[in-house]
Amino acid sequence: MSMQRVSTGVRGLDKMLNGGIPAGKIVLVTGPAGTGKTTLAAHFIEAGVRHGEPGVFITMEEDREKLKADLQGVGIDLRGFTMLGGNAAELEHWRRKVKANWQDIIAEIGEVVRANRAKRVAFDSINGMLSMIETPAQRREALLDLSNAISSLGCTGILTSESHGRDELSTWGFEEFVADGVISIMEIRFENYFRHAIAIRKMRGTSHDRSIVAAEITSRGIEVYPDEKVISA
Repeated sequence: MSMQRVSTGVRGLDKMLNGGIPAGKIVLVTGPAGTGKTTLAAHFIEAGVRHGEPGVFITMEEDREKLKADLQGVGIDLRGFTMLGGNAAELEHWRRKVKANWQDIIAEIGEVVRANRAKRVAFDSINGMLSMIETPAQRREALLDLSNAISSLGCTGILTSESHGRDELSTWGFEEFVADGVISIMEIRFENYFRHAIAIRKMRGTSHDRSIVAAEITSRGIEVYPDEKVISA
């Protein structure tokens, strides 16, 4: 019986995944600022629209209008997107005003997913939600609750997260263990320039290419070149 796979919207990355993300999995996309995590998450939702799979994009970092302009600037078609959230300052003000917690955020996502019959969820980034939570135990619980909620709704999910080095996968140190898969986007320094690269560090239930390969952000969004291996000096 063949495994159902979900396109990431990035052809080269799908090739590395032998066709795409296994349906129903939760994948962490991690990397430093400016490496294309948000763009990759948006590609994922855009690909769903093209395949008749509605999606929900949650932003916890950016003003929605600014984010839309940024994504349109790299060629991502936002028609068919359902977008929730806003910038971190606005969300923190809202949280304090109504005393909302992560269960309220997850419940709202569930309502929107069901209303739109969504099959894909992108959450950009989980740092925004987890930074609102006081203790490490509660942060881990919140991420487990979010991942389980997305899966129980019958969706495949991408969660983005900040990292601060090539070998570091997360901010809090547990995110990569909760997720079913981890895609790491890196900046590799050569003598006098930086090069974007991408690697699949983990993907439960399927084989995948484990090479570090070239990637770049173009006018067509993020592009991955699976046959171009990257080796730093």
